[in-house]
Amino acid sequence: MSKAMFRDVTWAGGLFCLCCVLAGCSSVTGTYADATGTFGLDVQSGGKATLRFMGESAPCTYTSTSKTITLTCAGQPAGETFTINSDGSLAPPPDTLIPVLKKTN
Repeated sequence: MSKAMFRDVTWAGGLFCLCCVLAGCSSVTGTYADATGTFGLDVQSGGKATLRFMGESAPCTYTSTSKTITLTCAGQPAGETFTINSDGSLAPPPDTLIPVLKKTN
């Protein structure tokens, strides 16, 4: 997998977590994934997260507001901001290949 693709996936995962937090989920912590399970995001308490893509993983940090989550992963100079949808799913930035992520637990 190319570094650029992994970076995009990492950002999208982080943003997904932020979006879920801002959408009013009972807890931002948990596991998020796309419908195929190719992309995943594990959000932990304390601002820590792990972005997963096709068996690879990257450590990340996140911050959130009521409507967004910003994910910053290892090796990335800036964070990716996900929008938290009304159903709690995380919509990635429009310029990434990451699909919408839904909470699985």
